[in-house]
Amino acid sequence: RVWLLALRSTAAASAALHAHASHSGAAGMHLKPLSAASEEAGRFAAANPLPAAQRQRTTAVGASRLIAGALGVRAPAGASRGGGLVEERRTREEESARKQQQQAEADAMWND
Repeated sequence: RVWLLALRSTAAASAALHAHASHSGAAGMHLKPLSAASEEAGRFAAANPLPAAQRQRTTAVGASRLIAGALGVRAPAGASRGGGLVEERRTREEESARKQQQQAEADAMWND
């Protein structure tokens, strides 16, 4: 049985090989680059590309760090310690509570 695994990096491939060897007890998996694979595997990989990697959500703190780094200045002390995260979390919680209150009011209106 032959399986084609498309991994993003050699580190991921090594980790998969190590995990397989530790679970199965035998090294039944072989790694080779896609350039050394069969023509059929190459056509399959070309027809089914890997999805784009998910980016992390950029926060105001992260953006200020990037800008400060690009300008060559030190980031503000609050930004490096996550000072803006408390306000962001509080804003999200208030928004969530407001939506829950609106939903409860709508439910009460329909249930009367």
